[in-house]
Amino acid sequence: MTEQEWFIKKRGSYLPNSFVGYALYLVYVVYLVALLVGWWVDGHRVWYFLTDVVPFTVGAALVMQFVASKHAK
Repeated sequence: MTEQEWFIKKRGSYLPNSFVGYALYLVYVVYLVALLVGWWVDGHRVWYFLTDVVPFTVGAALVMQFVASKHAK
């Protein structure tokens, strides 16, 4: 019995293909929304956005890309 891949590669990106893929993608989206809500609640200052939201968003995207590339067909 072979294990199902978590993601499928489509046009240079990765789409969820299993329950684990969808769960990881959901956690990723909730994390990004939490970053934006934190920025909004903090008074949506530009400095907070540039020093906290952007680096953590880029970091999360890189981690998600790495995990998806390791578990894709």
